Amino acid sequence: MSRVTGARIFTLEVHVNRFSKFAAVTAATTLAIGVFSATPASAATFYDPPADLPSGNGTVLRTEPMKLALNLNLPGGASTIPGKATRIMYKSTDQLGVPVAVTGAYIASTKKWTGKGERPLVAFGPGTQGQGDSCAPSKSLESLIHIENGEFGIGYEVLNIYDFLNRGVNVVMTDFVGMGTTDRVATYTNREDMGHSLLDAARAAISMPGNSISTSAPIGLYGYSQGGGAAGAAAELAPSYAPELNIKGSYVGAPRPTCSRSPSPRTAPAWSALSPTQSTA
Repeated sequence: MSRVTGARIFTLEVHVNRFSKFAAVTAATTLAIGVFSATPASAATFYDPPADLPSGNGTVLRTEPMKLALNLNLPGGASTIPGKATRIMYKSTDQLGVPVAVTGAYIASTKKWTGKGERPLVAFGPGTQGQGDSCAPSKSLESLIHIENGEFGIGYEVLNIYDFLNRGVNVVMTDFVGMGTTDRVATYTNREDMGHSLLDAARAAISMPGNSISTSAPIGLYGYSQGGGAAGAAAELAPSYAPELNIKGSYVGAPRPTCSRSPSPRTAPAWSALSPTQSTA
């Protein structure tokens, strides 16, 4: 077990059964626009990595505006997603030490941060999406269902992102290595790939021009399922891989273990989440 400690920068509500929460909120959700989307030609070329990659991890390779098309009918009234989204491609390093281009989405909250200190950033590891390129969150966040080449992805994480954005917290979400990009197959629950891509997403968000976060901004790592494994891996790897990041805590929800190290059901730990100030992977 490794531990990341620090001041609590925001409160995270722990939901033991996220699917039930998602189903309940979805039942009360009005999808005003953008329920379905197809990949436009411009987006298809965005996901083609450049031939040469820079040496710096987290270096932003390209960006383009993206929409958050859901209109939510939540308790207290209807609300659009309170954030301005940018699709990003950035450089990371895979398990074998090979440079890799990774895509994701950076969402700057349009709400005022009312907590202590400067506005924080959450590096968000999405839950299991699939392995098809259509499953990339940077595509499915634009609509509830994204259809591409006969495949589809569901943007179910948009509701969890809403919670952070509504509190004035900026969010960066990674697609993970190989998902969305056209040069390789997505890896699943690979500890180094997940941890590196999440930490480099935070680096990319901080370096984007005109953003509202600084190099000293407090950073939280968040994830559930595959994303929980990513958050735990990132917390463990950060001291050696990204020591400059001001990581204050992590939420590791129901992490999927590395496939080659999956524990026996008899010995698997009986927890689904950890506090915002410690993590394990």
